[in-house]
Amino acid sequence: GESGVGNGSLRSAFRLNQQRTMDPIAFGNILPQQQSTKHPAVTRRQSSNMNANEKSKSTRDKNRRFKKNRSSKVPKHQPNKNLTANASMKKNASTHPSAMFSMQQERQYQAKNINQRQVVQPLFPIPPNKLYIFMKKIGTVDRHFSDISLKVEHSTFKQHYHLNAINIARSPFIYDALNNSSSDEITLFLDVANITPEAIRICFAHMIEPSLHRINPSNARNVFAAAYYLGTKDICAWSLEIMKKDINQKTVISYVEFFKEHYQEYAVPIEDSCYAFLVRKLPRVFQAFKSNTNNTNHLHEGQNVCKLQSGSGFCHNHGYQELLNIYAQLPFTWVKRILESKNLDVTSNMRYKFAKDLIAKRLEHKTANNSEFVYLTFGTQHYQNITLVEKPRDLQKGSRRVLFKVPNR
Repeated sequence: GESGVGNGSLRSAFRLNQQRTMDPIAFGNILPQQQSTKHPAVTRRQSSNMNANEKSKSTRDKNRRFKKNRSSKVPKHQPNKNLTANASMKKNASTHPSAMFSMQQERQYQAKNINQRQVVQPLFPIPPNKLYIFMKKIGTVDRHFSDISLKVEHSTFKQHYHLNAINIARSPFIYDALNNSSSDEITLFLDVANITPEAIRICFAHMIEPSLHRINPSNARNVFAAAYYLGTKDICAWSLEIMKKDINQKTVISYVEFFKEHYQEYAVPIEDSCYAFLVRKLPRVFQAFKSNTNNTNHLHEGQNVCKLQSGSGFCHNHGYQELLNIYAQLPFTWVKRILESKNLDVTSNMRYKFAKDLIAKRLEHKTANNSEFVYLTFGTQHYQNITLVEKPRDLQKGSRRVLFKVPNR
């Protein structure tokens, strides 16, 4: 009997201890060693009105809220011990090199804000142009793995390059040559003016890595000519912008002469820029048409008599002569367009006198291929009342005289 009682009491004590271990909240502080010390902020209620299941459910809800609030306060780059399984998977996925690189950039930004002297080295110090540098050094400089031997023959130079076909195929001209040839050696005959070896090298280098920074006002025309021939539009557009910014009194004539060639749509923007500079800006810079108020003899349009004396109405200053020297170097089509333009800010009598002096200056410089004349039109309401006419020299020698009709304005 005693053994039975003893065994029963042992079994009941075992069950009681097991219940306390499974649900220590329901038994209060009977077993303090079994209490959860992981989250000390959780309060335990011992109300006799609540049963064990309700108390356990309430405690689990509080634990979830506590974990959520605690995880939100963990620093961004500190490991969070309360992450769930899905969050742990996301954290492991962030160790990919691309994600680590963005995290490292964020660390650098924070370090610079904290201490400007602190320099944080990136985890993967790969510059953006490393591939370009590698391909240029291995394929172009060291001549390893180059599958195309390209020869450029010009009337003044000859160049030989070892390149990769995938790079130089960016040029439409070379792309067609590669398609039409089964050999690994291609020869380009670039007998075009203004093309230099430096311009060819810049164009080929740009096909491997961005090299637009190597274009400057001194080589912009040469690079443009080479790029136009090879068909690389981005180099043409950049060279054109460099030339437009470089237009001044020393370079405008050279740009006008350069674009006399057929460069199609690229010639229009540079010609418009040169025209605006010659008509609007250059006369104001030189102050060529400064009036002389003490000795003026204005021409009234609509009169049949015009008395113009040498030097009447304006001063022959230094700027006037400089403007004559620049205009005298222009082709006749440009001279005619400028002098007959309403954008040239000059009065009627000054315009006529300036046109006569300009024709004389062109004969002096021997830039006029034919005989050039200026006509003054009366009885018109147009501000620009002069017309420039060019006559062939062959018609001046014979006895037969040829009449030219001045076009109606």
